[in-house]
Amino acid sequence: MALLDFRAGISHDPYGAFKSWFPDNRDPCSWSYIHCVDGNVHVLDLNGLSLEGVLVPEIGNLTHLRRLILSQNKFSGVIPKELGELSMLEVLDLRDNNLSGHIPVELGRMYSLKRLLLCNNNLEGPIPMELRTLSFLCEMEYDENPPSLVANGIGCLNRKFGRCVWQGGSKLQRKADSILKQVKETVSSYLSPFQPFRIHKSCSGNCQISEKIGELEAEMVENDVRRKLAQESLNLAAAPSPSDGTGPPKIIALPTTRSSGSYPAVPKHKKEHNPLGLDQETISSQPPANQAQESSNIYKWKIWFIISFCILLLIMIAIVLWCVCRRCIRVKTMGPWRSGISGQLQKAFVTGVPKLSRAELETACEEFSNIVVTTEGYTLYKGTLSSGVEVCVASTSIGSLKDWSKRAELGFHKKIDVLSRVNHKNFVNLLGYCEEDEPFVRMMVFEYSANGLLSEHLHVSELEHLDWITRMRIIMGISYCLEYLHELNPPVPHTYVTSTVIFLTDDYAPKVAEIAFWTNLISKPKVSAESESEPSALPPLVDTETNVYCFGILLLEIISGNLPHSYQQGHLEAWAAQYLKDKRNWSDVVDPTLKSFKQNELDIICEVIEECIDPDIRKRPTMKEVVTKLREVLRISPEQAMPRLSPLWWAELEILSGEA
Repeated sequence: MALLDFRAGISHDPYGAFKSWFPDNRDPCSWSYIHCVDGNVHVLDLNGLSLEGVLVPEIGNLTHLRRLILSQNKFSGVIPKELGELSMLEVLDLRDNNLSGHIPVELGRMYSLKRLLLCNNNLEGPIPMELRTLSFLCEMEYDENPPSLVANGIGCLNRKFGRCVWQGGSKLQRKADSILKQVKETVSSYLSPFQPFRIHKSCSGNCQISEKIGELEAEMVENDVRRKLAQESLNLAAAPSPSDGTGPPKIIALPTTRSSGSYPAVPKHKKEHNPLGLDQETISSQPPANQAQESSNIYKWKIWFIISFCILLLIMIAIVLWCVCRRCIRVKTMGPWRSGISGQLQKAFVTGVPKLSRAELETACEEFSNIVVTTEGYTLYKGTLSSGVEVCVASTSIGSLKDWSKRAELGFHKKIDVLSRVNHKNFVNLLGYCEEDEPFVRMMVFEYSANGLLSEHLHVSELEHLDWITRMRIIMGISYCLEYLHELNPPVPHTYVTSTVIFLTDDYAPKVAEIAFWTNLISKPKVSAESESEPSALPPLVDTETNVYCFGILLLEIISGNLPHSYQQGHLEAWAAQYLKDKRNWSDVVDPTLKSFKQNELDIICEVIEECIDPDIRKRPTMKEVVTKLREVLRISPEQAMPRLSPLWWAELEILSGEA
């Protein structure tokens, strides 16, 4: 069940890694990528399979797990704290993913952990102290985070256990108060040929370690072996060392205490220290004077290199500070537009999808009294920030944590992950989200469009009438947006394309909203009797072909002005069939309230409708083909279909970009 829960958190499996994972097969040892010992799962290795999704807390139930390899995938979200329950885990490899948040302190309970690999993620904050005290942990790789490391006095975690190294960033420990000392320490570690260990960082931030051991490696191996032998027994017989042929074998006395083994127990009278790896003949053939001269030249060259590097660094810092000062002066001159948006909401407009607090959204939405619409699954609120920028807040209708299922939580996080990848001018983009348990809140913050819904303008006579040109611009804006969603990798098909999810801006540009999924989160999926025992079963995803069909019905609704279904005429598709069969009757489909329309544009619209609603999904066109066909006749570019934003908004965005 823990493995099935883990599979439920996967939103995209491009290589079919879970084809053999069947709920009716109760022996997971026969599933792919799993290795068992005595019927217990010891290894879960899903390296490099491009999996997308979140790590569910149920992984912590695999109590016999020894190796968890999930590197080179696209997992997002946080590292579950429940991983700390894996007390037998020896290797945890989460490199090359999109994980965020802090490293849970609960991982410090994995007392058997030997290797912890977290490179190339979006993790924040310092390494928990509990991890650095684990007795068996000998290798740790993580992305360096200079601000947090310096603030906590932690730099390069370079603790050695025998030949094991913890990896982090540059040598900042005890050097955080001096930039020049940091540079000198880093350059020295790169240039010195006498160091047995070197830590390198590539430009991309990958953590790589290169060991130059030479003679010292053999010594460290000997010491490590002797230390382990001494720990097993204090009364072992002494072992003979290699004899030089001139006398009896030398005896190595094993230590009577469990020391660190930092000094060799075997005397090496005939082996001189040679860190450069040169053979004895080369060393003896070089005159002492030349050696001293060469050493002096190398030392002088290092000093000049360090001085030059420091001067160049100071010049670069001065240039950066000068640019920052100019930016500050320029921002101050734009005072009339400066907003009172908090730091978290500022990031929403520039850096992605941050987590916001309930108190912040409650203030923006006037104590959640400014309700736009209420449905069975969600409620929409209008919010106004202190800068005057308007937002739309969508909240689930669930009122308590006990009624919020595990399936709904997975779907909520999955939708945040999907919508965070969408950024289109004709889409109601996600700005942030709110997730709190006391009081229970699950919300998403979207852009706001002030002109209401397309369905209201088509079917409510009191609202402003949409002429033919405006309707054509709306059609092209929607088609461009759907084409963009379908061209993403992987594609992001819309949940339900209808006029009730199309918002209009001040200049009547369309904005496609993705809000129908809220109802799916609280509705129970229709599953077979075999899978009813799986609480995490998710409803099937809508495909792109269904989007094309819904777009065809939407086109019919826009040009006819009729509802998709009414008591008098039934389904709109059946009503229009009598007119679409004969091209001469296509003008009868047009909304009678329209004063004029263009026949050539109507012809191409009707042709696209017939192709999109074809019962055979294999004959339906793609959205890219639809866009190409419509644009040839309607002559509306993507820029013309996008909303024209006000100068106030552009000034706001420029300020936020500069501060970020």
